[in-house]
Amino acid sequence: MIAANLSDTSICSNISLFFLVIYHAMNHVYMHCCITIKCTNYPMRCLQEGPEFFDFYTFYEGHDSAGSNGYLMYVNEATARVKGLANVTYEEDVLDFYAQKEEDSKTETQNGLSNNDTVKDVEPSVSSISTSAPKTEPFIYMGSRPTKAGPRDSIRLEGKRRFNRGLFIIDVRHMPAGCGVWPAFWLTDEANWPVNGEIDIVEGVNFQSQAKTALHTTKGCVMDDIPAGTMTGEWDPSVGIPDKKTGIPDMTMRYAQNCFVYDPPQWLNQGCVAVNKNNDTLGIPLNKKGGGVFALEWDPVYRHMRTWVFTPHKKVPNNMRDAIRTANLPEGQRVMPNPDLWPLPYGYFAIGKCNSLAKSPVVIIDVVIF
Repeated sequence: MIAANLSDTSICSNISLFFLVIYHAMNHVYMHCCITIKCTNYPMRCLQEGPEFFDFYTFYEGHDSAGSNGYLMYVNEATARVKGLANVTYEEDVLDFYAQKEEDSKTETQNGLSNNDTVKDVEPSVSSISTSAPKTEPFIYMGSRPTKAGPRDSIRLEGKRRFNRGLFIIDVRHMPAGCGVWPAFWLTDEANWPVNGEIDIVEGVNFQSQAKTALHTTKGCVMDDIPAGTMTGEWDPSVGIPDKKTGIPDMTMRYAQNCFVYDPPQWLNQGCVAVNKNNDTLGIPLNKKGGGVFALEWDPVYRHMRTWVFTPHKKVPNNMRDAIRTANLPEGQRVMPNPDLWPLPYGYFAIGKCNSLAKSPVVIIDVVIF
């Protein structure tokens, strides 16, 4: 999972990260219990949390890549730690609070009592409700700082492990939002871009308040045959593209369903972009609700990608919540996540013809300032 934290007194500067859990479908999405049907449970393959989180990543050092071209300088791990740009903190475990609240409600019901409490779309302070000490969990703090030279010091983590399938879950508690910031959690093989593709799981630019998932590929990856009833979101509009000869904007309403980065009817490198219809699933509105949980399922065998966001945390499905809460327990005590037990995703990508996504990307977490 991942969570982000932006200081109230320093807009566009800080991000903090919870742990990341990456689940792989065993034996190409078939498990011991499955013979001829897809097995929707995912055994955990990678747990990243606490002080060991940074062991899974390399601190990229240098200028930003051409794609985002931020006004910043990424620093190495030693510099980041000395300047307080990367560390581990401990925060209240909101998911555990809701799990305990559900158990208490069941107990009251069994005892003939009723619970008429209503929970607003704002995360409660666990310590203000519970009389016992709240359970805490580790967060990874990533920050950026101004410099006398001008460009800000910032952080870009590049994963050491490559993936070609899996279920990625990220818990965002608070993320940078506002003018000139671009936090992102994504997968790519940047040295071979766009040949090996790019998957943007969570990213927010400026005051963006709708969650989006984007694929960026070479030719042949088009989302024009998505089955009805597979997603609740919509496709990003692509309108106002200037004519190459006259410069006159083409106001024909089209949708970004071609993942090819140089598709002429779309903006340069727009890709195919699924958009959540709710205008409070990213940025400032997300922060006001205490964040949420994002997930991407990448299944090359059944040839689809699906993306979800649940905000606030009380809307996280029980199966996902329990999988997160038990992720660091011994294998026999873990709850495996099962996306088919969750509500419909807001994004659905049919990737059967998307050869660019067959290559193994790495996870990248960065905070761009521009």
